[in-house]
Amino acid sequence: MATTDYLQGSGSSIDPYIIHSIAAAVQWFGTDIFTTPKLYAELVTDVDLTGYTFSSTAITYGQLQGNGHTITALKHFAGGAHHCVFFRCKFISINTQNTYPFQSPSAANFTDCAFWGGTFGCWSATAVFILARCIFSGVTWKNTKTTGVTVTNCFILPPSGYSIPPQFTNLSSSDSAYEASNYASFDSENWEIDGTSAPRLKQQNTAALTQAYVVEGTTQVGGVAKSRTVSVHSPLDLHQFASIKSDADDGSYLLNCGYYTDHVAVVHRDDYGKLLVASKAYALGERIHPATPNGYAYECTKAGTSSATEPTNWPTAGTLTSGSAIFTAQPVYKPETFIAVPVLFDLVTGLPV
Repeated sequence: MATTDYLQGSGSSIDPYIIHSIAAAVQWFGTDIFTTPKLYAELVTDVDLTGYTFSSTAITYGQLQGNGHTITALKHFAGGAHHCVFFRCKFISINTQNTYPFQSPSAANFTDCAFWGGTFGCWSATAVFILARCIFSGVTWKNTKTTGVTVTNCFILPPSGYSIPPQFTNLSSSDSAYEASNYASFDSENWEIDGTSAPRLKQQNTAALTQAYVVEGTTQVGGVAKSRTVSVHSPLDLHQFASIKSDADDGSYLLNCGYYTDHVAVVHRDDYGKLLVASKAYALGERIHPATPNGYAYECTKAGTSSATEPTNWPTAGTLTSGSAIFTAQPVYKPETFIAVPVLFDLVTGLPV
């Protein structure tokens, strides 16, 4: 993942990536959808991917919650099996047909999705998918299987003239194509059904994903900007809400407190690291300190394995060598603690609401 592509999130089910721009959508469909373990994302804006083509021989795993937004001109070609999942997405002019986009025994899963135009399927007759509460209009089908496909309450709407898999309810030439009774399984939370036009996906309220109460500031030592670890805590029980490393250039930070609006304790501190462990493999960036504190932490600047015995001398300038690992001395300054009130920010614009 390119860390600048997403507003926030770690890609987990409880802390998903937030796709708020074309750059984030390109990152998702071009790279992260192929990542294992599965990464999760939420779409909070419409995206037009005209001019982009995504192709890979890897397997897809990602899960995207579209929140009723539109994805236009998605061209997603893949040669591997699919485990990807899509909820509440509207696709316009989709093109997913190269090699084996839906390959048995895996299946791409679409729930509460709308498809308008484009091509759906693959060049081989092994296409497998799972579809629930989906509508299709003007979509060309390519070599989709007639067995091994799970279709629940899915409909083909006008215009007509396109070959379709037999598992779908074909309303493409029906006089009652838009009658609400056809869509009894479509819940009103996700769909707008008026009986005179095709069902429409509702855009969900995503303010909780794009707005948050934040603490903003800079970290300095002696009036000079310095990158430090910043954390916010409840002043009652010191529960930590969030922690971040401030910017290396100017010490700036913006810490997301979610919807916690009360006073918070903000702590600026340096990472003191942990006691040196004998015969341990150390990675770049890991920090250690001596058993007797000397006001310095030692950051690994050459990965390697520490020696079996603790060093007798811990230099406060230059480097410390232990086995094949090299550590550079870093001064540790006193922590700073103060009280702040989080301010509601729009995470897209970066401005207070």
